[in-house]
Amino acid sequence: MSRAARTNDPALGLATAVRCDDRWLIVTLSNGRQARAPLSDFPRLANATPIQRQNARIEGLGTSIHWADIDEDIGVNHLLGVSEEELARFAGFTIYSSRPSEPTRSVSGD
Repeated sequence: MSRAARTNDPALGLATAVRCDDRWLIVTLSNGRQARAPLSDFPRLANATPIQRQNARIEGLGTSIHWADIDEDIGVNHLLGVSEEELARFAGFTIYSSRPSEPTRSVSGD
């Protein structure tokens, strides 16, 4: 999914629940929708046992999902086809630029 979404995009949502069956990762979003992706897109999940797949924890105010047993992290932004920054803004995080600012030039009057 590669679409540009706006922060007020009704398709945006945060993870509220997560489950896996034998074929799919299914994430319920705060907007009532579900995002699904095939387990084959996530080799660690695909190779995990059903019990390991059940041991998921929603983190980052619903922006990511973590499976400690298999050391797997999946950003909800990947399931929605939006940038990590966009979903973080939607979740209410303040985003700071990691780019260095331009050096300040001093002007001398001498």
